[in-house]
Parts: sequence; C-alpha cells; structure tokens
Amino acid sequence: MVTLVVPVFNMETYLKRCIESLLRQSYQKIEILLVDDGSTDGSLEICEEYACRCPQIKVVHKKNGGLSSARNAGIDHASGQYVSFPDPDDWVENNYVETFVSLTRAYSADMVCTGHYVDFEQMSREANPMATLRVMDRLEALKALLLPPRMEGFAWNKLYRLDIVNEHDLRFTDTTGATEDMAFAYQYLKYCDKICFAPEERTYHYCQRPESATGATFSQRQLQNINVYETMIEEALDQDVVTAAKSRVCDTSMNQLWFLQNAVERDRSIQRLLLERIKKYRKDYLRNPNVSRGRKLQCVCALFSPALYRLFKNATSGKIK
Repeated sequence: MVTLVVPVFNMETYLKRCIESLLRQSYQKIEILLVDDGSTDGSLEICEEYACRCPQIKVVHKKNGGLSSARNAGIDHASGQYVSFPDPDDWVENNYVETFVSLTRAYSADMVCTGHYVDFEQMSREANPMATLRVMDRLEALKALLLPPRMEGFAWNKLYRLDIVNEHDLRFTDTTGATEDMAFAYQYLKYCDKICFAPEERTYHYCQRPESATGATFSQRQLQNINVYETMIEEALDQDVVTAAKSRVCDTSMNQLWFLQNAVERDRSIQRLLLERIKKYRKDYLRNPNVSRGRKLQCVCALFSPALYRLFKNATSGKIK
C-alpha cells in the first residue's frame, strides 16, 4: 500500500481538485492522509466531507505548525509500505501512483523519482525536457539533487520506503527553511542502494501561483535554505556536490540580498551575513563553468556595492536568474 500525505493549511480554493485527482488513481491500494494544519478557512470541512464518503481518506488534525510538522504527522499516521507527499494546491495524473509502484518493482528501487509539468494560469510546460531514465547508486543520486539531470529535492515527485524513513527516524525539519524537501531527500538517500529517476514519466502538475510559499520576496525562511547546502559542503561526500552546493549558497545569498535591497526596511545584520556568504564562496562561484557570465558579473557587483547590484539587476532583468 502507498500512503499519500497531503499537508493542508487554508487551501479551500485548490483542495478539491487535488483530492479528486488522487481518488482517480488507477492503482487502488492507497490511503490518503489529509493533514489539517489548523486551517481557518473551509479546508477542514472539505477534508471531513471527503473522509465521510471515501474509505481510503483519513483526516489527521493538528495545531498549526507549518509544512514540515504536517508532513511529519502524516508519516506518524501512515500505514503503507511507501509514502509520497503531494501538495494540496497541485494535482496529479491518473497513473501517478501506478508509475511509482511499477518503477519500484521493475528496478527494485529504494526511491523512485518521476517527472512533472509546471502549470501556469495560461500554459503548462514540461520540466527537465531533455532528461531520460536513469538508475543510479547512492552517490549518483546525491549529485543529481543539484546537478544534471537535476532530480531536485521535491517531496511530491518521489516515492519513499516507509521502513527506511522510520528506521532512521527521518523527518522534515523547519530549520532548513524552504528547502525542507531537499534536506529530507538528502538524508534519505544516504540509506539507499538503488534509485530510479524517470523524468519523462510526467505524472505531477506543479502549479504556480503568486501567493505560493516559494514566491519571490525576502524572508527569514529563505535564508535558512543556506543551512542545507552548507551541510552538504561540510560532509563533502563528493567534490561535485560540494561545488554545486557552494554555488547554491552564493545564488541564495545573492537573491536574498536583492530582495533585501528592494525592501522598504533593510536589516543591516542580515545584509552582512549575506555578503559574508557570497565572499566566502565567490572564488568557487566565479570558477564554476555552469554559472553564466552575467550571473558572475552580478556576484562581483554585489560584493562591490549592494545598492549598485540592486540597480543593475533591476535594470537588466527584474527576475531571479
């Protein structure tokens, strides 16, 4: 059986679409855990309505604690042999779970990662269009979190073995900011022998909306992303991973510095922290062939003058690259 953990907080606008897509699964041996994280809109009523008429749906109630704590509550209540974590504002194809299970069986995989679409209001595009199926060992998969073919850290396009999760007491943590998915995948992969990445099997629709948690604004939560990448640097499991993680620290710091410079109020202590991180890893960043020339120029500009960096970036793009 596969457990699908859906963390729910004030998602009444999107929740029914997500639940209905999960109920249409061609693979029937599933349980759907709707974890209500203290919603204050109509989300809880929607969850309870579906639970009353759908035996495969259960509702887990908890006080508001954030995305990580909601997923962890789902892990604690899961009955399946496998678990995945679809988000309530996204939706899935009918073969979402069946694809996970068939690939797990075909390759005796400890983790399966499938492809996805990125949905906007007026269009949808294929993510990672050039990547093809790969069966990887532990080290290859750890590298693929950051490097091509870019499996990335998303929790919703991966199937995890619940016995590995519980045996090693793996849980999502709030101290990793918006990269709690990446941190969880990184820790989990340390205990895997075989990983199947099938990016051309696109079964998930990652829906972009302006108010989403990953929206482009300055936040302390985004700053915590740096913790995950610095853990990768400290553990130094592979030099390519270390190089990529250093670049991620620089990119995150540069992005947050830009947001901070555009904010009405600027915290000088945070600005110093960001500049320290950029300075610490700038040499590796400037030598990295995967970083564009324009982005390297922005790095130098940020260190020379954050105010000039803001003007330069606003004039040239207005977007994070």
